Amino acid sequence: MSESKRPRIKKENKEVIIDKDAYVENACSKSAKKINDISENIITEFWIDKHYSIRDQHGDDFGKREGIDIRTVEEVINKSFKILKFFNFKNEKFRFVNFPPKKIRPLRLVLKQIFKNNETLNIIAEYNFIELNLYEVTVITALRKENFTLSDGQYGIVFDLEEIKLIFKVRGNETLIDEYLY
Repeated sequence: MSESKRPRIKKENKEVIIDKDAYVENACSKSAKKINDISENIITEFWIDKHYSIRDQHGDDFGKREGIDIRTVEEVINKSFKILKFFNFKNEKFRFVNFPPKKIRPLRLVLKQIFKNNETLNIIAEYNFIELNLYEVTVITALRKENFTLSDGQYGIVFDLEEIKLIFKVRGNETLIDEYLY
């Protein structure tokens, strides 16, 4: 006796309906309604100082500096602005942007990119406010050096393989201020 299989019920793709007028939980409230998204266009111009350019192209008294090419430096600069804003918003004492009038000693950061082979690229950069939606970042110099240290009163961002650290040097000691795990 041949048994015939009963017809299978096909699962239909059910469309999820989102009620735009519903009050849902957000970061602030258990009952809030989203009205709109606001997207700001912030431009960060990337500049290089002549000092860096000479070191990249010709080297210095110790020879050509390897591993400080413009593409590698630009990758670190590109990812730095978002994380710098994050640390700035979260830590009220951390400042990284210079505003007019020009100071005698402008704020300069050290951006440290650690690679898989434990080599460290150190980039000294200066960020300047130009207009509300326009900033400049200028690379002053870059070098690959494992034991490169910050100056007293200087901040640094360390891009490690699993985390990003905000460090500050005070009285000869580098102190961890904050970190972001990714």
